[in-house]
Amino acid sequence: METIKKIIIIITIIVVMFLLFFVCSITWAFAGEANNFGSALGLSMKSFPPTPNIGGMGNVWAGLPSPYSSNPASYVHLRDYKLHGAVYYNYSPINTTIGPKINLNDVSGIINLGPGTLRLDYFDLNSKMSPTKLTTMGQNLKGAVDGKSFRIGYGFPITENFSVGLSTSPVYDTNVDFETSIYGKKMLVSKAKSHIRENFRIGSLYSPKKWIHFGIVYEYNRSKIKTTQLTPYGYKNTTNHLTMHLVRPGISVNPWKGGTIGLDYLWGRADGYIVNKFFFGVEQYVTPNLCIRLGSADKKFTAGFGLRWKNFIIDYAYTHNSIREMKEYFGSSPTHMVTLTFVW
Repeated sequence: METIKKIIIIITIIVVMFLLFFVCSITWAFAGEANNFGSALGLSMKSFPPTPNIGGMGNVWAGLPSPYSSNPASYVHLRDYKLHGAVYYNYSPINTTIGPKINLNDVSGIINLGPGTLRLDYFDLNSKMSPTKLTTMGQNLKGAVDGKSFRIGYGFPITENFSVGLSTSPVYDTNVDFETSIYGKKMLVSKAKSHIRENFRIGSLYSPKKWIHFGIVYEYNRSKIKTTQLTPYGYKNTTNHLTMHLVRPGISVNPWKGGTIGLDYLWGRADGYIVNKFFFGVEQYVTPNLCIRLGSADKKFTAGFGLRWKNFIIDYAYTHNSIREMKEYFGSSPTHMVTLTFVW
């Protein structure tokens, strides 16, 4: 009887030590991971093409006189097309090679209001729980992301050749979950909720000639990240702040009829990340209603086309690796983008 008790005690100690080691290994694997993941996800979304017609030509938009541009100073160029307004819906499924399929939906509206132009954007992303590249105890952790954002911006023409603009996101929230399984039972490893605190984007666009345009955009973001993380003693809650500074100068030229060539440079800092990216692209209208686009977004190939029929415009783009900062978590991220625009 005494021997049996000793065996039971030894087995119990071994099981407890194994569970502690298992939990500790998860904790060690995720020490600081929530913040790194939050920085990578935030930076990926800030670098993501706003629409396919931008994405197809290498995600060039800082110096592009287009109402689709993320430079708020460019909104005023809606008037160049003799349009009063436009509404578009953008669907962009990101098919990560080792991770969840992330569905991005974007609904935007832009309208001439007063002397300037107003633009509203609603952005939603979501995914199902799927295996990722992160591993612990020989098995891949599963991960999922979801989030939403609302942005409002206004572009104002100072002169015929110079405009400025300002936009802000009063709503910008993301959620990240990682889980694993122990003997078939799901266990939450880490959960992070990011909420925007301060955010603004200010831009300018200068066109000394009709065929050349210079733009520059500065963006500031400060987010509050609440993390729930598994430890040997249970779940631990922590709060951190992510600060992001991004500067994006760009130039675009129209060297011949129907052709556009653009170049952007993105520099910035997002906590542990230093950003240095180049974007290059070309667009050529084959007919007044059909154009093709090619480019390179941070050394990754992009391509697309645009087709207009009466008051409707369809744009498509392919980007080889659209969220490069997430590669260590989800692998590469080929993306197909499609937008339907109605103009009046």
